Amino acid sequence: MPRRSHIVFFRNPVPDSSTANAEQEPYESAASSCGYTPHTQPVLAQEFVRQVDLVQMMAVPEAWMGVVATSKRAGEAWANALRHLTTSGQRIPKWNDVPLYTPGAATTAAFAAPPDLDATAFPTIVAESETTGCAELLGSFIVSDAQQGKAVALAPARGKPLLVLTGDKNSPELADILRRGGIPFKEVQVYRTCPRHDIRPRLSGLIEDIMVDAEETDRRPLTVTATVTVWLAFFSPSSADAVLSAGPSTSSSLPWYEQLVQTAPIDPSSSPRIQFRIAAIGKTTRLYLEQRGFERVVQAQRPNAEALARAIAAGDEENVVRGPECGRP
Repeated sequence: MPRRSHIVFFRNPVPDSSTANAEQEPYESAASSCGYTPHTQPVLAQEFVRQVDLVQMMAVPEAWMGVVATSKRAGEAWANALRHLTTSGQRIPKWNDVPLYTPGAATTAAFAAPPDLDATAFPTIVAESETTGCAELLGSFIVSDAQQGKAVALAPARGKPLLVLTGDKNSPELADILRRGGIPFKEVQVYRTCPRHDIRPRLSGLIEDIMVDAEETDRRPLTVTATVTVWLAFFSPSSADAVLSAGPSTSSSLPWYEQLVQTAPIDPSSSPRIQFRIAAIGKTTRLYLEQRGFERVVQAQRPNAEALARAIAAGDEENVVRGPECGRP
């Protein structure tokens, strides 16, 4: 592994309550286990939308064949809508007999009932779907599930639509596969994302901290021949867009992260060479980054902390430079 490798996770930190150290963020924990110095940078703020519509749909679980979600935000929107139902004094619907399809454990966990809500008001996960890892494979799994006469094909669900919970930025692959497979569904946007306003200064400060830390680790000033590898790990097209659009100078020909290095208040004579590499949590995010000009982006095989850390470590072992603009020439 290159010396002094760092990973910047562009996501909101979530402590892992399943570990002994509940304060340890799972992605940071996995990165540390692989010998990296992790950093988490929140870049997006989320807000729920169409909550009234979702409440109305939740009131009639018998109208739906199942629930599909590809983001934990969908689970959070579900819980928020259920709280509206609870506080309004309406009847709490029973969803525990309705199947839930997600591509991974993180999304499933967001549909776990919190202590203040009725657990029967949440759909029940189809465990096999969690192994699919992405929206495309999830869609194929649901179609296969129906064709084999499993959960979504069973009476009285037969012929009823799936309730597909989405955000404002999602891949069309899932809907296309369901449509080709003859599965009726209704997409409902229940959340949207917007970029934080402090991305640029926070990231600039982080790069400065990394450079200072590199000097202190060696207990001597770094020369321009020293290299600090910084992996930039993205978790969604929306987070990638927020970071890549975080206000670099339009008059400069340098990539935005090169500008961050130049503007960091560090003595140039002791500044290390910063080598940036790019990683994505899944296929949708990787394809978006490639559309933005990055080549051979490292992709996790599964959308979880361990798989992402392994993919990055493998990329370092192969010494693959991710894209022509991912490091200084």
